[in-house]
Amino acid sequence: MFRTAQETEECLPNKGLSPKIAHLVAERARLTVAITSDAVDREEEIPLGATKIGGYPDLPPSMAWPIRPPYPKGEDVREEHLKSAGNIPKISWMSEEERRNHRSEALELADGAMREAPLGFIAQIDLAAVAAVADLGADFPKEGRLLLFYDVKQQPWGFRLGDEVRARLIFDETPVSALMRKSAPEDIAETRMDPLRCNLAAALICESPYSRTFDNFEDNDGDLLLEWSDDLELPNGSHRVGGYPTQIQNDMALECVLLTRGIDLSHGSELVFDSDVERERQSWVFLVQIASDGNNAMMWGDSGMLYLWIHRDDLKMRRFVKARLILQCP
Repeated sequence: MFRTAQETEECLPNKGLSPKIAHLVAERARLTVAITSDAVDREEEIPLGATKIGGYPDLPPSMAWPIRPPYPKGEDVREEHLKSAGNIPKISWMSEEERRNHRSEALELADGAMREAPLGFIAQIDLAAVAAVADLGADFPKEGRLLLFYDVKQQPWGFRLGDEVRARLIFDETPVSALMRKSAPEDIAETRMDPLRCNLAAALICESPYSRTFDNFEDNDGDLLLEWSDDLELPNGSHRVGGYPTQIQNDMALECVLLTRGIDLSHGSELVFDSDVERERQSWVFLVQIASDGNNAMMWGDSGMLYLWIHRDDLKMRRFVKARLILQCP
């Protein structure tokens, strides 16, 4: 991890990167607000409206718990779960009891995709506390809270058209004195994760070596950048607001472009990467990253992360309902 852009530019050539590439990496570095978490004995230890992960959300009394409708492509989701239910051979490493449980859970998920269901609460971000730590740009709100709800049971990746119903990002500016801590509906009470107190700190983050920005590097520079990618990451900042995400798989801004153009990515998709696509890609802003967290057994896929992106026009207009959630894991 580097503390300043100048330090980045000075150190990377010592690791074999060309001065030109070191300058590009340093030039594109951005401020982020890194979030570290700690377990608490009681959720009451976390003040109303404060940044936290897990537990119960702090909402105005009149706000209903977010409910997702049946998945628009629920038949496809159901078919995938049914296939999974019948895809455990007897030679599997699973015990017979584990195979029965897997089938039962898959069948439950298959039916659940066809019905409406409450979303699980994931995290809330105190935007005033974020702004007090770092300036993330004029478009980022300086007051209020972001509250993330997600279909914890289904855990869609976000590749399929219609998957946007799987998550809800709420922007709330209710005064803290008027908030109340709301319990989850009974039918998702078991998905509640223990509350984690959060600490915020400003840090410099570099763009992922997997980004399209570095696609045309010469092999040596590209390989070296990957080799030193850990130095570009934050050692204790897997959760974060703004800056760059920890990219594990594909370019997420590009995925957002394709999905908004009506291209389903559940079976892969190719697109000519022209100047029009690049302009649109640059219009997508990374908002928040919530990682798997051992402090409360939060797990996304196989030790993956949830990422929130929004088009800059929607960010400026505070249309957070249009934010897109993507899940990636190793």
